[in-house]
Amino acid sequence: MDPGLAKPKARAIIEALRIDSPELLDVEAIAALRGLICETGGIAGAEGRLVRGPGGGVIRVNSGIRNEGRRRFTIAHEIGHYELHASNETNACTNADLDCWGAFGKEDEFQANIFAAEVLMPETLFAPKCRGVRPSLEYVDQFASSFRTSFTATAIRFAELNPEECAVVLSAAGKIRWGYPGKQFRFKFFEAGADLDPYTIAYDYFAGRQGDRKQQSVDAEAWFPRIRFRQGATLKEQSWEIGDSGVLTLLWIDKDI
Repeated sequence: MDPGLAKPKARAIIEALRIDSPELLDVEAIAALRGLICETGGIAGAEGRLVRGPGGGVIRVNSGIRNEGRRRFTIAHEIGHYELHASNETNACTNADLDCWGAFGKEDEFQANIFAAEVLMPETLFAPKCRGVRPSLEYVDQFASSFRTSFTATAIRFAELNPEECAVVLSAAGKIRWGYPGKQFRFKFFEAGADLDPYTIAYDYFAGRQGDRKQQSVDAEAWFPRIRFRQGATLKEQSWEIGDSGVLTLLWIDKDI
């Protein structure tokens, strides 16, 4: 899917505000500067909603969202719609829309997610933290706490800006929902809708077994069955269950395959 103007629009906002620390990323203040009022309340069938008005609008966040990172991401996502999709008077975004990062989904929602990630985790602040650290979901969790962002969005940002070859995959009901390769990751295609290979760690979570949260070496063909690797080629996999969304996997090519 096409990110469109999501990144340059978000970067322009951060640069104009001269934000140089994660602690200064007040998403509701950013919304207010765009003429947007943030409120919390019930929304039938949605996580967030934007209603435009003259010179601004109202962002409503579902009161059922308890996680601060998810709430902040929802607000940033709706700001993204305001900045990017002026033809839409109203946007009501579901949980699936906020998790739209891959081949399946609506392009407008994907762009709003890219915008939100860039606003909440600016490259100038996030990329330096990725250098010199071993790719792992423990670091993703740590960065999510530091930037007060959702775990999934932070994992994607981590893979995108890490100098190592990393990718993130979300699986649900034993199938790949989407894959998001980082800039350095050599394989750009993930077969959305494909069954997880039994030799992946992620598969265990859907097979009634206790999933192992530790990073492990797995057969590279288990994730990329259409690619012919040398015999014994492996990559690193770490998979964690993330509530009702499914299983999030970080893949890392740590040696030549």
